[in-house]
Amino acid sequence: MELREQASVMVTELPHPRSDAGASSIDSSSSHSKPSLNALTGLRFFAAMGVVFYHFALPILKGRSYVFLNIASDGYIAVDLFYLLSGFILTYSYLSREGTLLGTRRNFYVSRFARIYPAYLLAFIMAAPSDIATSLHVNRLPIAIVKLLINGGLVLTLQQAWTPWTAWSWNYPAWSVSVEVFFYLLFPWIGIRLAKLRPTSAFRLAGLLWLLALLAPFALWMTKGTTAPPASGDHLQMAIEFTPIFRLPEFMIGILLGRAYVLGQFRRFNGSWMVSVAAVSIFVVLAFCPFIPHPLLANGLIAPLFALLIAGLAQGRGLVAWFLSLPFMVILGEASYGIYILQLPLALLLMAPPPYHSARMLGFYCSMLVLCSVLSWHFVETPLRINIKRRLSKSSQ
Repeated sequence: MELREQASVMVTELPHPRSDAGASSIDSSSSHSKPSLNALTGLRFFAAMGVVFYHFALPILKGRSYVFLNIASDGYIAVDLFYLLSGFILTYSYLSREGTLLGTRRNFYVSRFARIYPAYLLAFIMAAPSDIATSLHVNRLPIAIVKLLINGGLVLTLQQAWTPWTAWSWNYPAWSVSVEVFFYLLFPWIGIRLAKLRPTSAFRLAGLLWLLALLAPFALWMTKGTTAPPASGDHLQMAIEFTPIFRLPEFMIGILLGRAYVLGQFRRFNGSWMVSVAAVSIFVVLAFCPFIPHPLLANGLIAPLFALLIAGLAQGRGLVAWFLSLPFMVILGEASYGIYILQLPLALLLMAPPPYHSARMLGFYCSMLVLCSVLSWHFVETPLRINIKRRLSKSSQ
């Protein structure tokens, strides 16, 4: 139960502009001409590991490092970063400069399903023994079977995030992938419409969306004084933080940010300077402002800083962008989805659920997680993605 009470983050899967959006005949060939945003791919690894430290390392950091404890305790904000990244890169990869969808809606959905589901299903299978055993232990057999069928069905169909009492079912970090699927379903419509806005209107809308994203968590904080992460029984807070419709503004801000980048509206700014300002500001907020209420941070309070970081790194300039674009960092970034979605199932298979109190155990676990995620990317996710695209492409002809 302690683990579930800490869980409220994700590292959502993002398309790689070269390897995913343009690698198959399903996708438009126009995306081949777009350079890969490798710095953003590398960034995903550090965000993923931030999530892991949030779930696994807090007892180790207590009493040792005030700064790193605060940063690790705010690891859940990775969800905001990755929702922004998702909107940004989907716009970059799947919308033309004129604002039209590259390829058909079917091809878009096939590409997204083929990218997220193989690792998602692998994590589901890995978590199954523990979840089944737990349900049988705490429920009578008929009730356990019914709960397993309902919760398992919702998780397998990526619908669990729509109700707070099912959001943490099975492999609980998967709730955020359920949210991401909702974004995917809407993107061919809202992406095109947002792309038609003039720059000044888009900027104003982004500000309005940011305020809208904070409206419900602010009301929760003001009326109930909620400052901590949700517990399993905090259905109102869970609904605000996990329900897809409440997270949609962050994704839409990412779309507007991606559109501004495609239109070259950041060219007059120094990308390295943008990254420096954003990184320092994020560090200060996370390290020295532990009093900020959890619901506000979780639902996008520092989204403007994340937007500045993304826009700066996308330009590919400066030392930070260079490091994140190194080949080994890109590989780790590609494996970041596995790092996120496999973190709990792997720990359960190792019979070492979080949180950890030993730095040695944490180091061993993180090494195993990164290794397994890289192997999953090469031998499970990539082959199945190609095969799914091929089969679904043929079925549509």
